[in-house]
Amino acid sequence: MISKDADPRAVAQFFVEARRAASAMLNNVDLVLTPAADMVMALYTTQDTNIGIERSNLYGATDVPGYVARRWLDVLAERQVVDFTVDGLVKLRADAVEALDAYFSEMSSLTRG
Repeated sequence: MISKDADPRAVAQFFVEARRAASAMLNNVDLVLTPAADMVMALYTTQDTNIGIERSNLYGATDVPGYVARRWLDVLAERQVVDFTVDGLVKLRADAVEALDAYFSEMSSLTRG
């Protein structure tokens, strides 16, 4: 369960785990998120927003082949959700982090009843 004072990233991690559990209960049919959303959640929940994650590690956050994950990552870049660092790492853009912070803060407040 989510505590009343939960950090937005902890709330996001809760949602990731809930999605995985729902997928497993539905015979691994992913009806909830796309590979792009899986990658955004991986970036949001596991990274220091100033560093980034290697592309191959990010592809591993999805349940699709690497070439499909790469296409979705390109979509995220085109829509200015992620940036690529000079050393090839992927990171969320600052405005995306702010939007996700606000979203998961709101989700946390909804669980307070």
